[in-house]
This record gives sequence, structure tokens and C-alpha cells, in this order.
Amino acid sequence: MANINEPVQKEIEVSSMLQDEVKRIISANNWNEEQVAEKLDLLPSGAEALLCKKKWSIETAFRVAYALGIDMSIDVKK
Repeated sequence: MANINEPVQKEIEVSSMLQDEVKRIISANNWNEEQVAEKLDLLPSGAEALLCKKKWSIETAFRVAYALGIDMSIDVKK
């Protein structure tokens, strides 16, 4: 039986995809840690720690993507 507190595979995949997209957009915009921290309403050390973290929860991934203005819509017709 699955543990309700543990993420399922699809959540892990979506979280990983969002984390990759966040990092790609940060790089594409040449945002430094201070700029990212400001957008996330964090101290620069907090933004650095977040970006160094290997795996984000799905909640963290969505919150970061939303704060950075990343379009998270999907095409359900695919």
C-alpha cells in the first residue's frame, strides 16, 4: 500500500522537469543569485541553498516556477 506522504513517480517526474526548467530560465536570463533571491523573496543565501538542492518537492518546484513567472501550462491534447 502506498504511503500518502511519499511522492508518487509522476510527482517526482514533474518536480524534476520544473526544476530543470527553472534552472534553464535562470541561466537563459543570466540572473544572478541576488536577482533570483529578490524574485523569490529570499535572502541570497537562501536562494543559493535552494538552487544547490538536488531534488525539490513538487510544492517547492511549483512555488519557485510561479514566483519566477514561468508558464507551467501543459497541452492536454498531446
